[in-house]
Amino acid sequence: MLEESNLLVMVFLLEGLPPEAEDYAREAFQSARVAAGQIIFKDGDPGEAPYVLRAGQIRIYRTNLDGKERILAYLGPGEVFGEMALIDDSPRSASAKAVQDTLLLALYRDAYYGLADRYPQTAHNLAKVLARRIRDMNFEVEVLSFEEAAARILHDLREQSIVQLETGSVTIRDLSILEEIVYGLR
Repeated sequence: MLEESNLLVMVFLLEGLPPEAEDYAREAFQSARVAAGQIIFKDGDPGEAPYVLRAGQIRIYRTNLDGKERILAYLGPGEVFGEMALIDDSPRSASAKAVQDTLLLALYRDAYYGLADRYPQTAHNLAKVLARRIRDMNFEVEVLSFEEAAARILHDLREQSIVQLETGSVTIRDLSILEEIVYGLR
């Protein structure tokens, strides 16, 4: 049970709910303190609950086969992570670790179902969080694919001796051929 009555004001699931929902949610959410450096969950762990970061900082990351970490995000107060745990029974797809001493709010699956049964708006609010994540991922994929395509184009132009690539610069060696390529004439 949460102590502070205003602790849940920013929680994603309560948006648009009546004031009495806060009292019910105070019973549903569980607070947890996590020390800096402590792992909250690892890739492959069962997804038991999403978390709202109340204070501190969390690093979300994946570890590749040779043990190197790829940081996906740093999260701060008010942000939600691990929300897919409420949707399916699949294992975690990334790991989460506290960067600083952290205060979390956890909403375990059974408590979420009770909250959603009583206040159906919570399911819509969760869908909005997931939609925002999908939009963010779509944008990132678009940016990455554009960067990859641009790199391939530059590589092709270098192979054809149209440009010369050096660290931090691109020198155009044949402007007329480059113009033909840009305007689709070649």
